[in-house]
Amino acid sequence: MNSTTPPAPTVVTIKFEELAQQTVGGITRISGFVRARRFIPVIDELDLEANPRAARVGRVTAAIIESIQKTPREFPFKTKGILLGATQFEILDRDRVKSIFAERDKEGILDGGHNTMAIGLHILRTAGVPEAKVKKARDWASFRALWNAERETVRQYRGELSSFGHVEPADDDDLAFLIPVELIGPSDPDDL
Repeated sequence: MNSTTPPAPTVVTIKFEELAQQTVGGITRISGFVRARRFIPVIDELDLEANPRAARVGRVTAAIIESIQKTPREFPFKTKGILLGATQFEILDRDRVKSIFAERDKEGILDGGHNTMAIGLHILRTAGVPEAKVKKARDWASFRALWNAERETVRQYRGELSSFGHVEPADDDDLAFLIPVELIGPSDPDDL
């Protein structure tokens, strides 16, 4: 690829619970809850290029992880969640939204980097990644490297949950907790 060829857009399909859609002017907001196990593709594909703050492990991420572990049912009401921005989106059946992220310096995870990192660290621990490895992920770059290295471990764990008959996550599933997610995009994708 030469330097004038833009990278291919990233496509992520997100399964929402309690999906709501609002349009004001030229912007549409889709909001709802996403189960942690259905948030994995977002972590797989998106980074924080568009987020003005860098996520790192500290008191904030520790408090988020503690909230997930101790009060998973209340978690979606204790956080603003994740804000995503996309060039295009398409609402599919069963409250799924196909999201296309083309300009990664302006689109992707716009807000909620600490939440995303804390959720990702929780998922890694739950999937069985050794604590010694997880503790080395102190900032987004080291978290991203660990996530990429352990992606298959996460996929296997997610598959194990499904193989036990959990087509939909059970209430006691460690990845059943809900995450508030908002996706904003143009109401008319052809309008520059």
